[in-house]
Amino acid sequence: MADMTPETPHTVGITLVSTNEEKKRFIRFPYDHYQDDPYWVPPLVMEQKKLLNTDKNPFYDNAEIVLFLAEENGRPSGRIAAIIDHRYNEFHNTKTGFFGFFDVINSQRTTDLLFRAACDWLRDKGMKTLMGPSNPSMMDEIGILVDGFVEHPYIMMPWHKSYYNNLLSNTGLSKAIDLYAYEVDQQTVNRERMQRAVDIVTKRMPDLTIRELNLRNLKKVLSAIRHIFNEAWNNNWGFIPLRE
Repeated sequence: MADMTPETPHTVGITLVSTNEEKKRFIRFPYDHYQDDPYWVPPLVMEQKKLLNTDKNPFYDNAEIVLFLAEENGRPSGRIAAIIDHRYNEFHNTKTGFFGFFDVINSQRTTDLLFRAACDWLRDKGMKTLMGPSNPSMMDEIGILVDGFVEHPYIMMPWHKSYYNNLLSNTGLSKAIDLYAYEVDQQTVNRERMQRAVDIVTKRMPDLTIRELNLRNLKKVLSAIRHIFNEAWNNNWGFIPLRE
């Protein structure tokens, strides 16, 4: 005999995170969402809290963020952050809004609602384009995994469920750039070639020296590191110079 009971409609609600309890559910969602995925490496909860702490993370000195949590029949089903990095926009002369901390069940409807909430907020703030994910900045974990789902991610590399790319494409998003991760181990390193490179540099730059960091003069050391970093990364896609 067929069951003639009407199917209970699935109701999806989007909450603008404003309380500590809502923020806790926002942070905790991926740990339940990925719990059966053996290749996902859970980040430390304390580190996730630091990334989202607008009082202590210096990124927010020149940035804004709001968090949205999707719930379906009373249970979290997705999340997204809408982010404005004012330094990025000033440096690149653009009005780009970012999304980040994106995770969702395999539901196009939920995905669309999350992005509608994020885009509406960014649009109200005057942003013209959307890019992401960045969690929360371009100096943190960025990108969506589209290949390599049977490999563990390495430091600052994302791991996502295989359906994410399809959901994002269906919202109207398209790829901005490819991001690759390379594995280097003792079997793939050509030590002789590296030594030849060292010898060539040594001959061309005889005054070049390598020394240990002087931690008693940490401020000067950090200034030098920041200068080298900004010079070396200046032409990289999405670059923003490090501030003091």
